[in-house]
Amino acid sequence: MKFTATVLSLLAATASATQFRYDPRFDDSASLPWNAISCSDGATGFKTKYGIQNTQQLRTHLQPNVHFGAGDAQWNTKNCGQCWLAKSVDGKKSAYFTLIDNAPGGIQGGTDLFKMFSKSGTTFEGVVEVHVYEQPRNKCWKN
Repeated sequence: MKFTATVLSLLAATASATQFRYDPRFDDSASLPWNAISCSDGATGFKTKYGIQNTQQLRTHLQPNVHFGAGDAQWNTKNCGQCWLAKSVDGKKSAYFTLIDNAPGGIQGGTDLFKMFSKSGTTFEGVVEVHVYEQPRNKCWKN
């Protein structure tokens, strides 16, 4: 009985939707100022761990079709570079993304990623609901 209750509570926790906000700073072609993102430096930062100096270099370390965005990735935390799978509420669309910046209260992503999940296929809505699931590092990163 206790096992069933635990499994049901875990399923309920993973089934809740997360707010996904559009932010053009995270467009796939964007070249963000490196000092403007929380995961740029520090012991867990991309510069320290991988020698990455900008978003263009970051892209070369990611698997094809992996986007980057913001979520619970404060400066110098292990969440920097975390790999996630976002799925539409109906489960028909999904995409991988990695965290490079902090965004309290949900996740943020660029134009291409946002359009995948918006009903209009544009950025008009500004906010949509998605389900997010943490993934193994190799789903987002090449090495």
